[in-house]
Formats: sequence, structure tokens, C-alpha cells
Amino acid sequence: MKIIIAGAGAMGSRFGLMLHQAGNDVIFVDGWPEHIEAIRKNGLVADFNGEVVTAKIPIYPQTEVASIDFTADLVILFTKAMQLEGMLEALEHFLNKNTKVLCLLNGIGHEDIIKKLRAIRKYFIRKHNVDRWVRRTGQSKSYLAMVRLIYKI
Repeated sequence: MKIIIAGAGAMGSRFGLMLHQAGNDVIFVDGWPEHIEAIRKNGLVADFNGEVVTAKIPIYPQTEVASIDFTADLVILFTKAMQLEGMLEALEHFLNKNTKVLCLLNGIGHEDIIKKLRAIRKYFIRKHNVDRWVRRTGQSKSYLAMVRLIYKI
């Protein structure tokens, strides 16, 4: 499967590495120049379950992706919320009627931004609520109370 990971931070890098190791054709698209250069120079270096792993996974700045020849089967979104709209605009030429978009951002409001882009026809959005209880003064415990997937096909 040909997969674009949009946002190569901690979560995007982890998912991208796992998908790459599973034999998928993965590329990263990110907006942080120093991060892009480090991955290009050294590969993606990750502590993967206690083992240091280095993987050569292509990474591109979102400002330069228009020149890349890559048809994506899946785009996984890991950008920060305020970067989502710009990233989607940059990735628009990768999308076709069969491309699926999986949004794994925290927070709310992403569906409205995704709906604006006419090129996105199939999308999946993870929404979750986290409940917190105060155990003792200054301490809390979080429980993942609900995870649901909203999708449009």
C-alpha cells in the first residue's frame, strides 16, 4: 500500500515506521525543516520498543510536495490542528477518488476542515473523550472513556 504520513512528529514517525516495517511504501510530509533534514541525513532513528531502529523513509517539506510523483492509497494525518488546513491543501494533488484519509489528530473540528476539500471523498476521523478523576490533591488519573470512528465513504 502507498501511504503518506502527514506530520512526522512522535506519533506520525511511530506509525510510519511500523507501516514501513510491514512492507508498505511510506513517505513522510512535514513542515519542520530541521526535522526533515535530520531524517534525510540520518534516517528515522527511533527507540522501537527498547531497540534503536534506523529506517530510510523518504521525507518531504509540505511546501515542495507538488513536484512528487506519488499516488497515495492512504493519507494518515498527524499534523497539529492549526496546520491541518495547509497540509491538506499541499496534499490535494495526491488524492484521487480511491484515496482514503485517516485523521488521527487530537481535539475537535477536524471534520469541518476535511469537508472543505472536495478532493477528499473517503475519510475516517478518530474522536475520543478522556475522563479524568482527581485521586488525591495534585494527582489525577486519566481513563480513555470512549473512542469512536466517524467515517464517510
